[in-house]
Amino acid sequence: MPKPLKIEEVVARNSSSYPTCFQDRVLPRHKRALGDAFGLTRIGINQTVLPPGKWIFTHKDGTVWE
Repeated sequence: MPKPLKIEEVVARNSSSYPTCFQDRVLPRHKRALGDAFGLTRIGINQTVLPPGKWIFTHKDGTVWE
């Protein structure tokens, strides 16, 4: 039986895929990919910790279709 894994043992990454013009607004952020660490294959679960004042996301204005 595998040893239980604690969330704190999952390595957190401090990066973002936002463009560089938003990096100062969204970083630092510490994101842990918990789904990968716990072997989940059908669902992704992440824990993201943000310091006070940092943005969770940037708003899309909806004028451009993707």
